[in-house]
Amino acid sequence: MGNKVLFLNGIFGEMSISEPLGICVLASVVRKKGFQEISIYDPCVEGDSIEKAVQYVLDCQPDILAISVIGTDPSDVHKFIQQFRTKNKNSIIVIGGHGPSLCPERFIIDDVTGIFIGESEVTWPLFLQAINDGENIHSVSGFAYKNNDGVLMINDPPKKIENLDELPFMARDTLPLLIKKYGKNVSAQMLSSRSCYMNCSYCSIKSFSRLQEGKVYRERSVDSIIEEIKYLYYEFGIRKIKFADDNFIPPNPVQAKQKIDRFYEKIIDNNMTDIHFHIQCRPDNIKIDLLQKLMHIGMNSLFIGVESINQEDLDMYHRVGNPEKTYWIMDELNKIGISCNINSKVRMKLGYITFNPYSTRETLSKSVNFLRKYQITPKKLLNIIKPYYKTPIYDILNENYLLLSDNTIRFIDSDIGVLYSTIKEIMGSILAFRERIRLPIKMHFKLNIGSYHSELDDFRKAIDNMCFDVFEELLNADISEFSLIKQKYYEKISAMKSDANIMKILDCVESELGIDKNSSKIVHNIS
Repeated sequence: MGNKVLFLNGIFGEMSISEPLGICVLASVVRKKGFQEISIYDPCVEGDSIEKAVQYVLDCQPDILAISVIGTDPSDVHKFIQQFRTKNKNSIIVIGGHGPSLCPERFIIDDVTGIFIGESEVTWPLFLQAINDGENIHSVSGFAYKNNDGVLMINDPPKKIENLDELPFMARDTLPLLIKKYGKNVSAQMLSSRSCYMNCSYCSIKSFSRLQEGKVYRERSVDSIIEEIKYLYYEFGIRKIKFADDNFIPPNPVQAKQKIDRFYEKIIDNNMTDIHFHIQCRPDNIKIDLLQKLMHIGMNSLFIGVESINQEDLDMYHRVGNPEKTYWIMDELNKIGISCNINSKVRMKLGYITFNPYSTRETLSKSVNFLRKYQITPKKLLNIIKPYYKTPIYDILNENYLLLSDNTIRFIDSDIGVLYSTIKEIMGSILAFRERIRLPIKMHFKLNIGSYHSELDDFRKAIDNMCFDVFEELLNADISEFSLIKQKYYEKISAMKSDANIMKILDCVESELGIDKNSSKIVHNIS
């Protein structure tokens, strides 16, 4: 029934071993409503450039092209649309996702018919039905468009779906492609809940959720979650699950225990104890006994958003907790085998914001000490606050003239701005080489690289220490010394790249894995 629809993940030039959640859910919903001419294209499966993506979509000849965008920068999507329109004048183009919902005025251009606002499981079937029936799509709820006078009109979106169990399981169109490319060790994506029950000032999730009426944080039943895992387990042979929701563990302690207990029992009752899964949760909501229970049935990866070890930062970010509690939690997690060490029982990943406009040498020193102590990736040293549109932190920085025109920040202490630029420049060179070392390690499931794994990981650790060393050296130096420090570390990284033994190993492993060492593609979510 209806027109030919192509859902497109609007990320180009990056490779991601991960399914595009949003469009996979929407594709499933509209198929259930009887619209069967639905397909999904994710450029991230092969790391397709804008040019390759344009050609792919042209070959598909969709009647409706639906582009999903997460961020608020429309530049790549607009480039894609402009190139596509030179050869296709007829397809209806619509855009949706977090970024376009929060700032539709940035995305709506002449070649775009409209923007979907908020969660669109209700809106999409209404939109397609209106097109099929020849009705005015401008009356569809949750749809934004420009009227004949060029004025942006935004229809109120429908209420959020409260009972997530009513939604069909997400479409798995891209999963076979990932399995074919990387084997069955890839992680399938899942959601056990939606939105977040907290109010972090930098997060756009709450801003997105407030666009629609209805309960903010919603959970699926454990029975529904288990049924989807069984589907993945038996239909695709999947043994790895990535729960992409922000908070797998509910805020209420009683409800949290009930959910984890039932999930534990169901996994055992269904003989699926050979699965491995990743969850995300808040450090202030961690219960060690519940995590141990999850570990027993396959949790092997955990993300927690620490965000800062400085109390003044935590206050500005509207985060619950304090530095002392964070150190205590990290130590307790380490005791039960949850750490950032690649060889730990459960691999822990952290959210951390190192730089903000109010950063000082003192706050940065505390950050680098914390990150080094717990062997957290040095990439976090470069993390800087991202003031997403329509978030509290955006408003705070904008009101205090700390937000620049390109949506970057201005530092109160200009010396910190120089330090950030310098460390970014130095570590950019170091981390580029580090990623070349890390990629074969992360892809080891595809090739048993044996003793090479240990040698590469030792080399990676040496690079990590170099990153922490240069950061601390800059913190303790006068700006006049920065150029000498920069030269010193450029020579060190050059010497590392000249290590004949490591380069021989890298060339061998990259050849076996089919990795293009000259590629600029970024590979995400390899476990």
